[in-house]
Amino acid sequence: MVMVHMVRCFNFICYRMHSKQIYMAHPCLAGHLVSGYVKQHLPIILVNHLTLEKDVKKALTQGFCEVDRSLANSRIDCEFSGSTAVVSYLKGKTLTTAWVGDSRGVLGRESKRGWEAIDLTTDHKPTAPEEKARILKANGRVERLVDEMGQPMGPYRVWLQYAWIPGLAMSRALGDVLAHQVGVTSEPDHSVMELTPQDKFIVLASDGVWEFISSKEAVEIVAQYDSAEEACRQLVDEAYQRWLTEEEGVVDDITAVVVRFIHPS
Repeated sequence: MVMVHMVRCFNFICYRMHSKQIYMAHPCLAGHLVSGYVKQHLPIILVNHLTLEKDVKKALTQGFCEVDRSLANSRIDCEFSGSTAVVSYLKGKTLTTAWVGDSRGVLGRESKRGWEAIDLTTDHKPTAPEEKARILKANGRVERLVDEMGQPMGPYRVWLQYAWIPGLAMSRALGDVLAHQVGVTSEPDHSVMELTPQDKFIVLASDGVWEFISSKEAVEIVAQYDSAEEACRQLVDEAYQRWLTEEEGVVDDITAVVVRFIHPS
């Protein structure tokens, strides 16, 4: 049994079910209405599926897909708006993480060599072979945007076959109804890990954190603070300052969660 200590959140939800916990971080890709909808509905839907379904990965997948369908049928215009999400579910010592998009989960592990960063997720980029194959099969395109001179610029994005829309820079998301027509999916990937006493905390955060901070550096920042609240605040502040420096005042959505574990002796 792993106990959880001092959770601090920014755009974050924690649900506890007896000896189980769900942690979630989700930024918005475009439009805070979508993000608010996901924040309100996804945890409740996940709890329902985890209560009824013994297969944790299957339950998490069902929850992600259900909230995506519910969002598409809501009054929110999500044709071009969506959200990424990363969820970690702790049951006993087993940590299962599910995610869509480029929100990332990282485990902080203390070893004799110092702090190690263990990535719990991999970004869903449309250039990944399996992701690109699914998009092309659905008659989508994966290309970079071109400028007036015909030169490619920016990241690879998902487009309709004969139009330069929607231009989503990831291959999985909640919402983004138009992109779903050409292979973007709300079905999450999963990772499963058995926690050991050396595993001290997890960081769940949006790409606004990871744009200029590596997983290793994030773990080293968090490890400096005993309080999860202070660690999270420092990580968010550092990400914010780097955006100001690197992008001359432009700041992406920054969402971060720090969860510390207490292992019984």
